[in-house]
Amino acid sequence: MESLSNNPAALRVRKRPVRVDICFAKSDGVLKTLEGEVRYASGDALARGQLGDEWPIPRDRFWQTYEPDGDFSMGQDGAYRKKPVTLLAVQLTVPFEVTLSRGRGRLSGKPGDWLVEFSSEDWGIVNDAVFATTHEILDQES
Repeated sequence: MESLSNNPAALRVRKRPVRVDICFAKSDGVLKTLEGEVRYASGDALARGQLGDEWPIPRDRFWQTYEPDGDFSMGQDGAYRKKPVTLLAVQLTVPFEVTLSRGRGRLSGKPGDWLVEFSSEDWGIVNDAVFATTHEILDQES
């Protein structure tokens, strides 16, 4: 997929440091998210957001992008916050699907949802209501 940096509709957004509940998977499995089914491996983080939304996070990415929100060690079940990071995103105007990295699954979005570019090889779709609570738009230009 081509980078969103080439898309005139793309916006710079920042992931808010919202609190999420995390438990670590004891075995491999599949989690049904708002956007589709996503495979996870033992040790991956399973997140639950403020709107009851759930999603898995590969263990290595979780360790790089989240931090404990309490007095406990990284890797223990509990509340965590996403470290603020700037990304590119575009709001969907038509239904759209994206294949997740590492063969974890495929997400489907509807008009109003957001396509988010985490890296040149990693994309996601975020439900509009969830996006509004977890991201802030930094500007109206890419």
